[in-house]
Amino acid sequence: IGDSEGEIHGIEQGSAVKGFSSRTAWTIRTHGPVTASPAAVRGANIVYVACEDTILYRINVIQGSVYWRYHSGLKLTAKPILVSDRETQRTCVFLGTREGKTVVVRDEDKDGAVEAWHAPADARDPSRWPELTDMLFVGGAQYDANLLEKERTLAYLVHADGSVSARTVGPGRELWRFSVPNLAAAAANTEGALVY
Repeated sequence: IGDSEGEIHGIEQGSAVKGFSSRTAWTIRTHGPVTASPAAVRGANIVYVACEDTILYRINVIQGSVYWRYHSGLKLTAKPILVSDRETQRTCVFLGTREGKTVVVRDEDKDGAVEAWHAPADARDPSRWPELTDMLFVGGAQYDANLLEKERTLAYLVHADGSVSARTVGPGRELWRFSVPNLAAAAANTEGALVY
């Protein structure tokens, strides 16, 4: 759990036997507010935390230690979205920024993270960016950042300029972009080859 003072907290909860108490298991200090929810890889004891200090933290939740830090250079304000890239067998982390840019980094495990690709910022109100993360659809369904899936190959992004695009998850190649006059929807869905 992050806070506005720039700390990430791991909280250990007690059981019925212990009276449902809780305590701080660990705290990690950052250099800026943590306003986004973390994204966890279930069963792997790993959580990714995006921070307004421009850093993505990969944390071991059992030990409360930082595996690595990725310096994006942009204020990270949205919950990371995790997708496994079939080509590289690595986790790709989609990051939403206050500046409106989508950045995708590839987790290289102990070697840290590298930028896989990015989508430039559209002309939009930066204060709206956190809600724009709801516009990311991967492989035909809105992606649940709490579940790491292995069969996703495309990301569908709805842009503020009134267009929808399809990109490959790993390399981020834009396969197509379609302009929709007077676009008002905040999301795209797919069914087979149909995007609606």
